Amino acid sequence: MRDYSLKKKENFRRGYKHPLARAAIIVVVALLLVYVFGGLIGGATAVLVKPWYAATSWMHDGTGIIPTYLRSAQSYRDEVTRLSDELAQAHLNDEERQFLESENTELRALLGDTEGATHERIAAGVIGRPPFIPYDTLMLDRGTDDGILLDAPVYHFNNQLIGFVSSVSGHSAVVTLLSAPNFETTVYVFGPNIYTTARGVGNGVVRVSVPQNIAIAEGDSVVAPTLEQGFIGRFGVIRSESSEPEQYGFVLPDNSIQSFRLVSVGVRPVTEVSFDAAKNNLESAKSSLFTIPVPADVLVDEHATSTDPVDTTGEEASTTAE
Repeated sequence: MRDYSLKKKENFRRGYKHPLARAAIIVVVALLLVYVFGGLIGGATAVLVKPWYAATSWMHDGTGIIPTYLRSAQSYRDEVTRLSDELAQAHLNDEERQFLESENTELRALLGDTEGATHERIAAGVIGRPPFIPYDTLMLDRGTDDGILLDAPVYHFNNQLIGFVSSVSGHSAVVTLLSAPNFETTVYVFGPNIYTTARGVGNGVVRVSVPQNIAIAEGDSVVAPTLEQGFIGRFGVIRSESSEPEQYGFVLPDNSIQSFRLVSVGVRPVTEVSFDAAKNNLESAKSSLFTIPVPADVLVDEHATSTDPVDTTGEEASTTAE
């Protein structure tokens, strides 16, 4: 009998040490404590919570000066935060609008979308430029599937001829710039009004060499007579040494090659032209270089009469295109 009692106690101790058994005992004890002392616990909780609840109600619903002031201050802070968020969003929207307008203007200029424009272009994005590809070359995101043809002329801003398509595939094209080292182009220089040869010297720069007895100046326009729209640029720097038989005019890029994002490509390739055709192209170049669209209420021509009103408040009309 004694052995049976000892075994029973030992089994009870083993069962008590089991995790589930201990957890069950703890739960039972906790429930008993809540049942016995529930009122006391509830009262203590109410005493602790009541001040906080009263303060919260006073802040939200009180009609006194202090709670009203605090609510107003918080309301003003919330309003300031809301208006600041709206202002920031409006600023972002304005920046996005300006970017889209700038991009639209850039595309229109690249595509020759100006009054009287008759030359069709294909817009293309520049996806490769120096120094990640060879200097004086560009890679475009358009190819034969988009209408790009080999030897087609390539333009940047203001109808500026910058090169030609030297290689093309289905969805991309490579452009060789006129500034590629030792690349030669027959050009016409307005000012001295001469035909000569321009040579690329790299990094977007084209050099024109002429004898010392021919007067050239900064700002003289240089065009390629093989194209109706063959404006290459203007002399930005003149280098002349009396000890040398030649002087040099350098056509500098308006923007660095590394900044080119968009270009436009002519739909027809460059072909050989006769000298008479080149002279006709020069006449077209003169028309595009030295005339600009002027509003009718500002322009004074032979059809105007002395009684026609003239707007003298507008910008001064220029006879040369920048």
